[in-house]
Amino acid sequence: NGLPNRVLLYQVNQIHDHRTSEELSIDLQRYLNIRQTLPPIASYRQTKTRAIDICHEEHAEARGVLVEHGADARVWMREYFLKHPSVSVVESSSFHRILDGWGVDPCLNDTILHEREV
Repeated sequence: NGLPNRVLLYQVNQIHDHRTSEELSIDLQRYLNIRQTLPPIASYRQTKTRAIDICHEEHAEARGVLVEHGADARVWMREYFLKHPSVSVVESSSFHRILDGWGVDPCLNDTILHEREV
């Protein structure tokens, strides 16, 4: 088997969608085997006092390495980890849509650039 315990995966970005957040609460309740209904996890906005702008040209080399590792991790997740019977994900289509972005330079994506400006 290889995994001593069941694993429930979710992407942090999923909690920003109300429907997916509700699904996470239901899956978490089931995963923890508790009867009490859990409320949806509230969306939040992080404030980072010590952040860098990863899209700045001075970070291009580091960003390239991170993008490469993201692509490798995406393949490993899909080809090995997610196929394991002890691993489940919250709201599969949403999870996989976010996973598709691993290995894609976020600084080249208009949607992400727009989100960074907000």
